[in-house]
Amino acid sequence: MKECCFSVTNIFEHIRIQHNHFCLLFLYYWLTLLPDTEKPVIANCPSSGIVLNRNERLAGYLPILSVTDNTMVRDLTVSPRNARTTYYVEAPITVIFTATDHAGNSASCSIPVTLRGMFHVFHYI
Repeated sequence: MKECCFSVTNIFEHIRIQHNHFCLLFLYYWLTLLPDTEKPVIANCPSSGIVLNRNERLAGYLPILSVTDNTMVRDLTVSPRNARTTYYVEAPITVIFTATDHAGNSASCSIPVTLRGMFHVFHYI
């Protein structure tokens, strides 16, 4: 008989289930009874923004985010939608990544994108 390695720990008790099938049933039952109130965690959201030239492609400058959750992340969306593929920056924007878990809890990472100053020097004769 295989031992189940799932354990539930809270302030008052520690439960360890020994039978594999019962363990899976208990885990399913436990997860459906207890509401998930923890939002996902985006560990490496940059603290500073991105500076690009006008009409530069954004995709190569966006970070690959590390997202975790106590249950599982359902999806990770980005706005604007094509920021990771074909978006060319024409004006300052904010890219927003949103991670959502199966209970509907969400966390966001906002990355401001600004343009390098483009100064033209005029010479008068």
